[in-house]
Amino acid sequence: WQKFSDQHLITSEVVYEFAEEEGDRRAANVRERKRMCSINVAFIELRNYIPTFPFEKRLSKIDTLNLAIAYINMLEDVLR
Repeated sequence: WQKFSDQHLITSEVVYEFAEEEGDRRAANVRERKRMCSINVAFIELRNYIPTFPFEKRLSKIDTLNLAIAYINMLEDVLR
């Protein structure tokens, strides 16, 4: 037992649970970074299919999605 404050005592169990939660948090952070990386790669790939002017700045994610929707709608109109 370790004295934490006048009202709290910390057992080795509590310390272990805290360390375990910290490890879980790190693992969750790694998973989130991988998820965001895969989303960013998907946006890069999507930008390759959307016609833009070469001198335009890189499209934001929302601009990429909106332009992709407009482009798909235009292609559907061409097929009709």
